[in-house]
Amino acid sequence: MEYYIMQLDRRIQNKFILQKFPQAGSVEYNTSHADKVREHTILHTIESDQSSYPDVLEDPLYMVSQKVREVLELYDETAIYKKVSMVNIPRKKRTEYNVLLVDRIDCLHEDVEFYPDKSIKKLVLDKEKIADRVIFKVRGIGPAYMIVSLDIVESLLRRNCYGVKFTKVESR
Repeated sequence: MEYYIMQLDRRIQNKFILQKFPQAGSVEYNTSHADKVREHTILHTIESDQSSYPDVLEDPLYMVSQKVREVLELYDETAIYKKVSMVNIPRKKRTEYNVLLVDRIDCLHEDVEFYPDKSIKKLVLDKEKIADRVIFKVRGIGPAYMIVSLDIVESLLRRNCYGVKFTKVESR
């Protein structure tokens, strides 16, 4: 099976801005934290006429649009979702997202390469350790890359998701 990093496309311009979010940087939760994350959260946004709402967000939490959630649910029933409403009161606009909670798994292959500062130079996944998982994060590395299978990538591409970038990851 082939795997890809699913992330926000950094070329997206005019992405909306969260208003007064108390935490700087991104926060990571997995399925064991599900009871610590509210079932429904409301966040206020700042936006302009040209503001965009991509289908994947990575900061402050990993979130996906309802369109992406529906695809992921077709392939994996173990992921947990918590609703987030992005609200812009002056524009009377509300956009729904879902915090995506998945576990990190120990699946680094022995051929993975690191820089001296321990950041990833070349990510290599071990297919045997992954088993039949189709969406997960990798334990043992700093960035919390969301890894998805080729089947999920193809399904999302057919649905014309906006602002989502897929980067192939080597697996052996």
